[in-house]
Amino acid sequence: MKMNWKSTDSNNEWLLLGMFSNPLHINQISNDLSLYSNELLLKFCKQKSHKLHYWRIIGAEYPDGDDFLTLFEQKDPYPFEYELTEEPNQDHIIACSSFSTEHNLITKVHGYGFSKNSKEYLSSIVLGVEHMYIMIHAGSILQIKVTEQEPGMLTDDLLFSSFN
Repeated sequence: MKMNWKSTDSNNEWLLLGMFSNPLHINQISNDLSLYSNELLLKFCKQKSHKLHYWRIIGAEYPDGDDFLTLFEQKDPYPFEYELTEEPNQDHIIACSSFSTEHNLITKVHGYGFSKNSKEYLSSIVLGVEHMYIMIHAGSILQIKVTEQEPGMLTDDLLFSSFN
């Protein structure tokens, strides 16, 4: 299973079905939301096929203190408890805290990070969904910002991107 969000790939078929964590802390500041989690699960599906995909994201720290994201693509909601169902788009009912948005068509995906010892490390992911942006930043506790404001370029290098 590959989601392959590269510069030349089209991502206009992907839907973000939700973000899951246990616990998931949510703060509202003006119109923006800040979510905090030690491990995050993103649930996606292809709009036409309804086939589910998951990204499990964990924050890690390089020995010199640089924070980065460890991302796993997977077919189920591991490590969270879940049940299987027969309904489309609901193959898994996940037993943990969740967050979803009214509009969920993914319009942009950007991955930012840094290079160290000939390897690339992901430090932030920016998902553009209809009318809003979801930014996931590395740390021992992940910070997820949900905002209507388009983010500027982050301080780290752009590692990958996809546009409609």
